[in-house]
Amino acid sequence: MQGDCISIIIVNWNTKDFLLKLIGSIKDAAGSLCYETIVVDNASSDGSIEAVRKEFPSVYIIENQENIGFGGGNNLGLKESNCNFVAFVNPDVILGPLSLEILVNFLKSSSLAGLVGPKIILPDGLIQSEPCKFPSPLSGFLGKTQVRRILNQILGKDKISNSSSIRKCDYIHGSCMVAKREALEKIGVFPNDTFMYGEEILLGYRIKNIGYFVYYNTRSEILHFDDAPSDQKWTQGEKFLEKKKSEIIVNREIFHFIFFAVWLMINMLSTIARFIACKITKNAKHKYYRALIGIYIKTIFTF
Repeated sequence: MQGDCISIIIVNWNTKDFLLKLIGSIKDAAGSLCYETIVVDNASSDGSIEAVRKEFPSVYIIENQENIGFGGGNNLGLKESNCNFVAFVNPDVILGPLSLEILVNFLKSSSLAGLVGPKIILPDGLIQSEPCKFPSPLSGFLGKTQVRRILNQILGKDKISNSSSIRKCDYIHGSCMVAKREALEKIGVFPNDTFMYGEEILLGYRIKNIGYFVYYNTRSEILHFDDAPSDQKWTQGEKFLEKKKSEIIVNREIFHFIFFAVWLMINMLSTIARFIACKITKNAKHKYYRALIGIYIKTIFTF
């Protein structure tokens, strides 16, 4: 394709109704940009692909025989894409008018801007997205505790406080991310270390490591229905384990070796205590804590 254009890559798994709404919102979101839409289907059984072919015949479809995850799907789409800007968009999103054009124009305005994300609004009107800082040993050790929240407010961790509509940050929410192709080519591939969860943190980390900046731009807005694909695939316990696996992978890359080792041991001991408490009280969650202990032990032996 000639000139500025954007490739919209959507990884789908059994989200037909969401997917059709998303694709229907792309034209207005792209504005004056030329664009291509690529749907990577991870072996859906709900008629997603048939519906897309019928309603949007110009969409390029990649059909997988198995579910290869979010990162793996995005890499397949990236290989087939042709534009100098690339949007990774979850299927349970509706893009706002000109949302993609605004993000692309911003990336064009700065040679050092490599990745940008929009303001993300939930169906109840609440804002989901915030520009975020990378996980730190402090956040890893304290977890989601009141002590952590107080310390983070004092130290300015987790959220980047700024009244500007465009803010520099470490990473952005993974439901809609727009990147320069040149930045993606320099890091090699879209992060596929995890099956789902945490990819946006690794993407931000790797893009910043090669000299680009990551931004959050509230002038662009999208609607996100949040977690529809994983709600279909996993129970709450399974989702808990998948998030923990991703947390280990992310922290292993971002933390210094010593901090990661200490974080890992503290979390394993904490999980053992929770496992024992659940066994004593006959809480069914004990099986997930037992599985998590196994994951921590496996991680220790693969240092």
